Amino acid sequence: MGSQVAPPTYNFGAVYITDDVLLQGGMDHDGNLNARFNQAWAKDKTNVTKMQASLTPGHNMLQLEHEYQGQDYSLNIKGMNPSPIDSTGIYIGSILQSLTKNLALGVEAIYQRPQPDVSEMAASYVAKYTSSNKDWIATTQMQPSQGVLQATYWQKFGEKVEVAADLMLIAAPTRRDAIATLGARYDLRMSSFRAQLDSTGKVSVLHEQRFAPAFAFLLSGEIDHFRAIRRLFLENDPFNNIAFFDRKMPETILNIKNVNEGDVLILQGKSGCGKTTLLKCLAHLNVYEGELEYRGKPPRSYGIPAFRTRILYVPQRPSLLPGTPRDFLTTISKFKARSADTSVFSKHNKTTDVPRTDTEGSIEVAKSWGIEEGLWDRNWSDLSGGESQRIALAVAVGLKTAEVLLLDEPTSALDAGTSNTVEEYLKRQVHGGDGALKALVWITHSKEQGERVGTKFLYIVDGGVQEENINDVV
Repeated sequence: MGSQVAPPTYNFGAVYITDDVLLQGGMDHDGNLNARFNQAWAKDKTNVTKMQASLTPGHNMLQLEHEYQGQDYSLNIKGMNPSPIDSTGIYIGSILQSLTKNLALGVEAIYQRPQPDVSEMAASYVAKYTSSNKDWIATTQMQPSQGVLQATYWQKFGEKVEVAADLMLIAAPTRRDAIATLGARYDLRMSSFRAQLDSTGKVSVLHEQRFAPAFAFLLSGEIDHFRAIRRLFLENDPFNNIAFFDRKMPETILNIKNVNEGDVLILQGKSGCGKTTLLKCLAHLNVYEGELEYRGKPPRSYGIPAFRTRILYVPQRPSLLPGTPRDFLTTISKFKARSADTSVFSKHNKTTDVPRTDTEGSIEVAKSWGIEEGLWDRNWSDLSGGESQRIALAVAVGLKTAEVLLLDEPTSALDAGTSNTVEEYLKRQVHGGDGALKALVWITHSKEQGERVGTKFLYIVDGGVQEENINDVV
């Protein structure tokens, strides 16, 4: 209610529950209606219906789901915005079969048909092994179309302590990567402590203290050890004389590059050299020493929230936010920072009169990249890597407030054809599009992509930056 960034909101909800029926509904301050209906026909058969009705055209959604629990298998089918007329929509089917009391195998198939003449199908496979006394579980999941292999392990030590490990291997056409994560949880009577460490050097903690059944206090934090940048400068219009201080040689200042309107600056270098941290510093998301200026002024002169809407960081993998992408888009489109006084930008940005609550632009951009509108109403956790990546990028572009996009491998989860479509769109926007976009700073590990989209190139080596021709350093 007292936030200077997020507008005040409210939601009215109602729930009706019997042994066989669950009815749940909610309506927010904008008149958007969400409903859920669960019907258990028998112990092994359940129907689930989800819907969303909105006053905004094109924001309605219907999802139909049926689940059957056999003695040694489970079967689930669902359809999102299914159309019996032209067969458009999203259709998902999955089965998990127990081969022994410990081992189960499963497969899930997704068929997307956003338009009658456009369709896409993908499958994923999973194996799950549960110990006889159920104190540890190991799983493996493979998504061949995305080039992703994920393995997890969970172990319970007594009633209070749990540990887990996760390994993700990515072998996409434009990206090769591996990320390992270790986590632990310790439960007390009225509190819980969780900690996580991954191979990129990030340490995360979460402490939850419950004072009453309906009241809890949560404290969380994250620190990145391996990619700390000591100092950073950014001056002039719009980017000039970015200075990087190596942590091992703090007195060494390396001039990075001038970035002007129409530029696409390509950043490359080995994993862990600081590319992502550099982008986060430019977006004023990481704490750093020294001064950072944009168009001759520090970020605080614009207001940090407003500055971040103009110098916008788009992460490589969008966080698993609660709710749906449409919820996220609707919320951020109403941030006061987007409707703040833009006179400091107006002499450079001719599009400051773009309606700050318009969300249609992002949906149209995503549609041109093959994102069927029903995907906006799926939970983030139910989207593939490529879908969530395209949606997050479409939000950044479609709201038309960002003058500079800081892109962290924005197409790493996309196939070659879709990647080219996204690249061409971004280049058109930078070189005279109808939005505010003036320049891009783009991290990529692909030599070919850098050559296609880049106008200037930098290669980061051991915390320093070299201005090079891309052919000489890749």
